[in-house]
Formats: sequence, C-alpha cells, structure tokens
Amino acid sequence: APLPDDAAPLERALRLESNLALFAGAGAGKTYSLITLCLHVLGGARAGHEPVAPANLCLLTFTDKAAAEMRQRLRERLDRLATGDAKGESRELELETSFAALGRPLPPKSFWRGVRDDLGAASIGTFHSVMSQVLRRAPAGSGVNPAFELIEEREGRQLFAECVERVVLERLESGDGLVRELVRDFGFGASSPWGLV
Repeated sequence: APLPDDAAPLERALRLESNLALFAGAGAGKTYSLITLCLHVLGGARAGHEPVAPANLCLLTFTDKAAAEMRQRLRERLDRLATGDAKGESRELELETSFAALGRPLPPKSFWRGVRDDLGAASIGTFHSVMSQVLRRAPAGSGVNPAFELIEEREGRQLFAECVERVVLERLESGDGLVRELVRDFGFGASSPWGLV
C-alpha cells in the first residue's frame, strides 16, 4: 500500500523502495536509523523481498571507530531479538510496525539467532578495509598481490610524487614533445631553478 504524504521520513526510508542518502548532525540518530534499516533488510521486512543473509550485507563508513560502533550496535540489537529481550524501551517498534504492515509476524528468536551468529560474514568497515577484503579475494592471475599492504595517506602522496617525477623524467629523456610543453607550462622550463627543459 502506498504511504500517505505525511509519512515520517524514517517510515519512508524503511520501505527501501529507492536509493536514499542520510544526512544529519552528530547525535541525530544516524547510526540507529542505519541499523534499523539493516534489521529490515536482514529480516525481510520489505514487500516482495526475502531476508538478506549477513554475508550479503555491506556497511561502509569513514573511520574504524564508526565501523566498530555500527557492528556493535547491530550485534546488540540482533542479540535482543535473538534472546527475546527486545521489550519495553528496547522494543523494535519500527521493525514490528513494518512486519505488521506486511501482514506478517516478526520472525522468531531462532531466526534472529541465526542472523546474529552469521554476522561475522557481513562486510562492515571503512572503505579501505572493505575494498582490501575485495582485492584480497581477487582471483589468481588478476595481477593483484594478495599480500599487499595499505599505506598511510602521507606515504601515498610521497609515492605518487615519486612516480610522477620518474615518469616525467623518463618521458623527457625519450624526447616526448607534449611532456616538454607541459613542463614549460608548469614553470619548470630552462629559466626556472629546476631547469628541466
């Protein structure tokens, strides 16, 4: 059934009928809302959709601290559903309301225990950590060394600068006219202290 025009934003978001972006200041409840969305996806509280296995859940954030907090809060709420302790102030009202709107009961504790126990298979982390996991799973022969290491931002800038310098000097030595012109345009011509060309 379509939502009324005055439906709350969270109620609209919980339908997961379109992409959404969540913007809010500190303490506004972003993590709570994201975890509520996760419970809906994991529980199958969406019209026409089955529950999603934790192995197919991916939550990305910018810091290790935020990723740890998301994982902890999701585990805590799953644990309350798995043990039947989601009562009183700990009730999952949005989840219950969504299942009621679908004409279905909230899944039993045993279902939530299985989700909680499989939560370790979910990808919850920073962009860097999750993409590292993806790259480490790259098939043999793909050219990705599975023993690669992430470098710090400062090291990355230094490595990038060294690579650019090496490529530019190699191209200058080979007589590349376009690189010569580029070097002059950036002020590294014969009259500059660097005098590259």
